Amino acid sequence: MRKKRISGEWYFKKGSEEYVTVDLPHDYQVTAKRSAELAEGWHNGYYPTEKGSYVKYFECCDGLHRILDIDGAYMNTQVILNENCIANHPYGFTPFLVDLTPFARRGINKLEINTNPFPISARWYTGNGIYRDVFLWEGGSVRIEPWDLFVTAEPVGDRAQVRLDITVKADQASEATIEFQIAGENGEVVSRDVASLALSQGENALSRSLTVEHPLLWDTEAPHLYELTAKIYANG
Repeated sequence: MRKKRISGEWYFKKGSEEYVTVDLPHDYQVTAKRSAELAEGWHNGYYPTEKGSYVKYFECCDGLHRILDIDGAYMNTQVILNENCIANHPYGFTPFLVDLTPFARRGINKLEINTNPFPISARWYTGNGIYRDVFLWEGGSVRIEPWDLFVTAEPVGDRAQVRLDITVKADQASEATIEFQIAGENGEVVSRDVASLALSQGENALSRSLTVEHPLLWDTEAPHLYELTAKIYANG
């Protein structure tokens, strides 16, 4: 799936105020008036807590599979797509994913994200609102969804043995080819693997192993990094 950042130009309002345009990340609590009389007290720096509402419109003109990726929102977050409440995430400090596909429609779609913080919910200032970026993942009927590709590496002599654990999701039974490449910092491919897959409908687990000869190790003085790319070819 392709990951697209959609943090710019959201309509926002808190409480009964009018909508304004904001970019994410956004904290609407930090601009509120502090008061020693508030029930929250010292728990969050004498700031009030209020409901916040974020709205964004986007267009769908294809049959892609779409997943919303919210990296952080405080708290009791509610996701509404085209007036359908499709997800609730109570915790305020973890990212979460929401499958938009069943409720998306061709044409203009209205996405609303509401945060409903508790008055006393922590021992420190938390902020209110969507305090990290928001992304939209888009993919076809055969795809690797976010968080479904895991990479581990172990030394074997002077080589690195790289293990890949993947879940491939398919909307229907399909024949597919999956290609993995590991590239160094200069873009040169140092390892490659290709596999043919007979996918069943639903989730398909797959493990592969690649070898990197004489890998450059990461340390604080020379922070070498390699990049893994996964590509799936299915139905043309």
